Amino acid sequence: MKKILLCSITLLFAVSIWAAGASEADIGKGAFNKWGESIYGKNVDHTTYGWLVEDGVINADGTVTATIMEVPEFKTKTYTTAWPMNDAAHTNSITGVSRAEAMSGEGDMFGGGWLVQGSFIEIQKDAEDRCMDFELIQWNEVLMFDSASYGPELTAKGGAAGNMVALGWVLGKSPAANTITIGDGNHVTNVFEETYTLADDCRIYCIDNDHSDGFTYLSRGTYSIKGSWDLVKEGSFDDINVTKTINGEIYKNPERWTALCVFDSSYKSSWEDGTAKVKELYLYNNPILLGTRNLVIPDGMQYAGTSWYATMSKLENSHNYSYDGSCEPFALMEDRCYSIGDSYTNMFMFVGDDGTISTLDMGNRAASYQYWLNIAKLGYDPRQIDNLILTHGHGDHYQALYEGWLMIERGGNAVNVVVNKYAQGTTVSSSDGSTVYELNATLKDPPVLSIVDVQPEWDEWLDFMGPGADTYIWRAIGHSSDTASFVFKLTATDTDEYFNAGDKVSLVYFGGYGSVNNTSRGVNRNQIAYSMQYEGAVIAPWAECQSDYVYPIPQHSNQYPMYEIWKATQVAKIPFMEGFVGGAEQCTNMMEKRVALMTYERFNTDYWNKEDAFGDALEAKTGFRASSSGKGFLDTLEDNGPYKREAGEYIVDVKGVQVIHGFQPWLNKTDLFAGQTNVYGYDLSEGILIDKDSYVADPDGWYIQLICNVQDDYDGGLLYEENFFKGQYATGTKGLEEETLTSPWLSGPIEFGNNPDGWVEILRLERFDSKAEALAYAKKLTNGSYSTPYEVQSVNGGNLYDYPDTANYTVSDYGAGAGLETFDSYKVSMKQTCEIIVGETFEDTFRKVK
Repeated sequence: MKKILLCSITLLFAVSIWAAGASEADIGKGAFNKWGESIYGKNVDHTTYGWLVEDGVINADGTVTATIMEVPEFKTKTYTTAWPMNDAAHTNSITGVSRAEAMSGEGDMFGGGWLVQGSFIEIQKDAEDRCMDFELIQWNEVLMFDSASYGPELTAKGGAAGNMVALGWVLGKSPAANTITIGDGNHVTNVFEETYTLADDCRIYCIDNDHSDGFTYLSRGTYSIKGSWDLVKEGSFDDINVTKTINGEIYKNPERWTALCVFDSSYKSSWEDGTAKVKELYLYNNPILLGTRNLVIPDGMQYAGTSWYATMSKLENSHNYSYDGSCEPFALMEDRCYSIGDSYTNMFMFVGDDGTISTLDMGNRAASYQYWLNIAKLGYDPRQIDNLILTHGHGDHYQALYEGWLMIERGGNAVNVVVNKYAQGTTVSSSDGSTVYELNATLKDPPVLSIVDVQPEWDEWLDFMGPGADTYIWRAIGHSSDTASFVFKLTATDTDEYFNAGDKVSLVYFGGYGSVNNTSRGVNRNQIAYSMQYEGAVIAPWAECQSDYVYPIPQHSNQYPMYEIWKATQVAKIPFMEGFVGGAEQCTNMMEKRVALMTYERFNTDYWNKEDAFGDALEAKTGFRASSSGKGFLDTLEDNGPYKREAGEYIVDVKGVQVIHGFQPWLNKTDLFAGQTNVYGYDLSEGILIDKDSYVADPDGWYIQLICNVQDDYDGGLLYEENFFKGQYATGTKGLEEETLTSPWLSGPIEFGNNPDGWVEILRLERFDSKAEALAYAKKLTNGSYSTPYEVQSVNGGNLYDYPDTANYTVSDYGAGAGLETFDSYKVSMKQTCEIIVGETFEDTFRKVK
């Protein structure tokens, strides 16, 4: 597939080639040519491999040393690269991270390389038998799976993809056919179960592997018992232990046997017809023992799901994103957008008219095998991905990225790794430069940082995903310092089941969704609440007005019921998008859940006092209360700050107005699902419940959000030293009594972190008890024109975003006559939370300033 560079006449990225001196002829040849052709690629002559018996280290001269139990001869050997791996030729000029750092075993799982004890690695050599480089084959993780066709593999002479490698639980064997079956044992989604033929001269060995004692929670990526990775014995076919089933499945059996297969051919030969055979079979001598909480029955449903046809209630069956949490891939829009993620992290694949393939994130390491198999299930080749886009530097979004990148590059496609420029920290300042903040680095993973290709621009339409798939990237910091959010504007194809060819469909992906629970996180708490209000008041209506349709797409499955909707549409025999309820209201409602959770103390108090009606209903029906936080862990903004300004009277310049509903926990209401019920008996036509945070239900509440400026000296950020409020813990860390804050909370940007070229605030009025009351205030604020919730209207009347067509307007473009240059000024009374106090009348609330 032709590589699509992330540059055009109208689109300038910070850097498109990250090795100094790289020429156009070098682009697209292969990944390591970006470090110089002599280091990798055509000069790889031969390789060897084995398990690391100790962590790899960077030496004083920049070379890297690794000691392995070399197989299949099983001799301990130490290798050192023949040249430094941290010089300019081996350092990413965008991120400053070297190849040596990407490999080094020093650091932790979020800040170290992959040369860690127990990892299966490859030593690459040149024709003079010098150690050129090391490469990762399999991470040392107890829960790790790898299909034969996709994922890690060995390197062939010349640097292309070499012999296939597969890893999984042993699910069957046949002496007569000389085959072994491995996989993840998940027969709900049927992602990974493969039967391989052993070569007649296949060598079989038993390995002393790391394993769990059955008490460690494996989804955390930890284990209890270290193996030595030494040879235990040379084995035979009889030594293959098959994982036993209980009632035909392995789900309730805690003892799982693992095997690693090395084939005699590359992925270009078929293992399915026996052309490619297993030449070396490594049997893990210690079975993986799963704890009780890991012995669950998969249901292809959301993380810790309870909403849909879960096999049992959450009390009995709480799965995670690994082997028991794979999900069916499905099309949101045919030939344009697909869901390919696991049951915790939503991932999306986009396809341009020219065949450009882009993925948003490469999620959890233990689920990595699922993503590539899901892409293949949809009829696409994972090795043909052109852009790997990372939303932010949290491990559940990048852990599989390095392996995916390596697979694609070895397959001959030069993929772009797209990481935003805040990932390693940056300086942001107010529009006049009067206040400057340093954002902390969020992405600290050296393997990923070592392969970054481009850093996209914010706040403009980008076309690198190919014709028919435009994207607009904007900030949503607070959840992390580098969080990017996206609007994907997609043009429907003539193959789509639901949309008409040419329809413009916008998908709003909010990357900063989450909660920042405790006061010490300081400005992050304001950032994230503001970012969510910004999405609802600005981004969603803006996207809706230049599209034919707009929908929210979540970053995690506990934020919006994507998989529940998918299953419901399958039962109803309708296209996914027909059953997926769209509109700006849906986007804003998802944001309102967490805004309310973080901000308002009444929800928190009612929850813990068991006075919230919705929580009572859940507890009676399901046996548990929905919550995102343990008791003693959530400090609301209303009670605990930090605050941007003191309570008091202020003059505000009101520019735009929006009416929104309080949070509606029953999501995606549609009569198309009538008669379908979940495990608790709820009819899905009434909406689909995601339990997390649902106790913030506010179905009778209405709010007004104002896009405005306040006439004071606040410039869009908070400095601890200069702020009147120094903060205190309400609950502190779990288990601690109330105490004064002993260290400064984090300082940083709020508004201008989202829109540094001209920030505005989004303020709220206190809660209204009815829609009519809220609309009456909105009408007066817009000279009588406001009529529809979730629109954003200017003070001179008319929709702020009112476009006559579906052109790619930037967020600073406004509808005719409705620009933000027009405003009305009022004197208002505000709380510390910047919430405007509602008086007896409109005139009591908003005192006109002439």
